[in-house]
Amino acid sequence: MKWFNIDYNILPKLLIKKVWQEPKRMAGIAAILWPVRMLYNAFIVFFNNIIYELAHTSQVVYIEAVLNDRFDAGLRRIKIIDAPLVAPISLFRNIEQRPLYIRRNTENAPKWLRVYKEMFPSGIQFTIEIPVSITYDEKELIALVRKYCLPGRAFMIKQV
Repeated sequence: MKWFNIDYNILPKLLIKKVWQEPKRMAGIAAILWPVRMLYNAFIVFFNNIIYELAHTSQVVYIEAVLNDRFDAGLRRIKIIDAPLVAPISLFRNIEQRPLYIRRNTENAPKWLRVYKEMFPSGIQFTIEIPVSITYDEKELIALVRKYCLPGRAFMIKQV
């Protein structure tokens, strides 16, 4: 923030000669600088908002932090719970007496092949748990989550 640190109270005194620094003249200059001061303050607020948005990514921790900052700043009770994963489906039937996984010759660990719909059969990847005592606008909450969440991620809002 030190890049944009301009003190508009001291700036006229630094730029105007000592001889011309009469009270009426300085008051007129302060009145002329008032719109510039207002623009500067709006810019600082905008700059801080952009830094906040850039600091919060689509990770669960950051989405939780954004929701708690907006709706429950004091107690921070809003939680995000991941949906449970379903066990992978094997490629072969047990009757065929084949391995239930695919392994490359270079790898030691087995690789399960999954289709995305098999992992989340309900289509919901995470649940947002909000206590009943918190009042919120559902459209605003959905907009906030969609702003920070990856596209295509489905979620559900549940009051606990």
